Amino acid sequence: MTGYKRVSEMTLEEKREKVAGFNVMDDVFFQKMMEDKEVCEEILRIILENSKMRVIECVPQASIKNLNGKSVVLDVLCRDSDGKYCNVEVQKADDDDHQKRVRYNAALVSMYTMQAGKDYKELPDVKVVFISRFDVFKADHAMYHVDRVVRETGQKVENGQSEIYVNTKGKDKTLVSELMEYFTDSNGRKEICPKLSNRVMMFKTEQKEVTEMCELMEKERLAGWEEGKQGERIRLIVNLVDKLGMSFEEACRFMEIPQEKIEEYRRKVKGNIN
Repeated sequence: MTGYKRVSEMTLEEKREKVAGFNVMDDVFFQKMMEDKEVCEEILRIILENSKMRVIECVPQASIKNLNGKSVVLDVLCRDSDGKYCNVEVQKADDDDHQKRVRYNAALVSMYTMQAGKDYKELPDVKVVFISRFDVFKADHAMYHVDRVVRETGQKVENGQSEIYVNTKGKDKTLVSELMEYFTDSNGRKEICPKLSNRVMMFKTEQKEVTEMCELMEKERLAGWEEGKQGERIRLIVNLVDKLGMSFEEACRFMEIPQEKIEEYRRKVKGNIN
C-alpha cells in the first residue's frame, strides 16, 4: 500500500493535509467538536429552532447500561437548563434500522434519567436528534419531526419523547440545510455557526489539535479491528477512502480484510463512499 504513514512518521504539514479532509460528520471529529458545550449548544439551537436554549451538560460517548447490564455508548448526551435530555447521533452508513435505533436510545435515556421512587410525571423529556448522510424518509427535506398522533382523531399526543431526523442530502435552503452543508464540507468559518467553525479550524490548523486528531483517528482504526465488528470495519474503510484518499483495495489491505471477504465488504461499502 502506497502513501500511508502512521502518525508518528508524519510531518506537521502531512498531518494538516490529512486532517483537512475530515468533516463534522466523521465520528471522531464530531465527538471532539461536541466536547465543547458552547458548540453543542450552538448546533442544537439551530436544529431545535430555539435560540434561547442553554446546554448545562454535554457528554460525548456517554455510556449507559441497559436492563441486561450491557453498556451502550451514545454519541452525545446533553441536558438543558429545563432538565430535558437530548441524545444526538451521527450516522454515515445506511446499514441498519435507524428508526428502531432511535426508539432504543430514547428508551435507554428514559430509563437512565428516571429516579427510583419517582412518579412517571416526573420523568424528564427526552429528545433524539439523528443526523445522517442519507435521507431516512427520502422526501428531500433536511429535517423531519416525528410526532405521535391518535389515528382516529388526528390529535397530536405529547408524552415527553420526540424524534428529529436531520440529513445532509436535503437542500431546502433552511438554516438546518445550511448547517448540514458545513457538516459535510467543514472548511473555513461559517456565519451561522461561528463557534463550531472556529473549533473546526483549530483542529485543522493548530499543531497540538492536528496531532491529537490524527492520533485519535489512528486509535479508532485499531480499536475497530480488535473489536471484530464488521459494521465498525465498514465505517473505517469508508473513512480511509473518503478522508485519507485510499482506494477501496488499499483500505482493505490496510484493514487486513481476508481475500475471501473482499467482495462481501465491497457490496456493503458501496453507496457509503462519496
